[in-house]
This record gives sequence, C-alpha cells and structure tokens, in this order.
Amino acid sequence: PEIPWRLDSVVAKIEERCKEGKRFSIIVVAEGVKDPEGRQVYRQHLPTAHIKARLGGIGIVLAQLIEATTGIESRAIVLGHLQRGGSPSAFDRVLATRYGVMAAELALAGQHSLMVCLRGQDVEAVPLELVVRGTRRVPPEGQLVRTARALGICFGD
Repeated sequence: PEIPWRLDSVVAKIEERCKEGKRFSIIVVAEGVKDPEGRQVYRQHLPTAHIKARLGGIGIVLAQLIEATTGIESRAIVLGHLQRGGSPSAFDRVLATRYGVMAAELALAGQHSLMVCLRGQDVEAVPLELVVRGTRRVPPEGQLVRTARALGICFGD
C-alpha cells in the first residue's frame, strides 16, 4: 500500500515476461492496496459492533482488470491461513515454546494487556497499546524495496 501502482505498469511487466517466453506471472497484492481509482476494497462492507470493515478483494479486482486489459487468463488466490501453514522448523518450535513460557509466567504473575514478542534474540512482553497504536509501513525508498527492484520485481509504479 505504500507504493502507489498503475495498471499500465503491471500490464507492461506481464507483457514483458510473456515476450521473454515466461508463461506465468505471480502478483502479490497486500489487502490495503487501493484500486486504480484510489478506493479502498473491502471484503466485508458493513461493520458491526464487534468487527470493523475488513479489507480484502483487491486481488480479484486486479485479476479482472488484467484479464480485461490483456486477454491473458488471470486468477486470484487468497492465501490467508495457507501461507502460515507450512511445516515448522526447529527454530519455530523453540520460539513457540519460549513464547508460551513467557505468556504463562506473565499470567501467573497477574500481568495482563501484554503481547509476547521477539526483539533481536530476546523474548519480551510489549504493552498492547503499543502494538495497536498504528500501522507500520515499509519505507518505499528503504533497503528491502531497493533489493526487490534490483531483482527485477515490479511494484506497479
């Protein structure tokens, strides 16, 4: 969402890949990305007392736009929990155990409204008000984005 995108840039990258003989393109879209007119796309439109409006659906919108523009068959897949469902590594198992131990210790000590997190190599407790304070964004000019661009990844801008 931090980098505004244009459909023509996305289409140009797909067509470039087709000319190179690549028969597929994988496009990853964050839920918070807006449509080409700058509108937010929602999976659930009507908020309730317990649930705020939920983002989602921009992948389907983009797939439809790509297919309509290029004639290339396009599909959208929402990974959701699937992307988090891989086999855990030894690190994952140890980290989960460390989180569990700290969470249990905090509960036994009567400490509430905290979230267990990993900071560097240490498991720590962070007040929930700090966690929900706001959205943390990826700096568009940061090292992560520069590295991705150097690898030929297109951000649609």
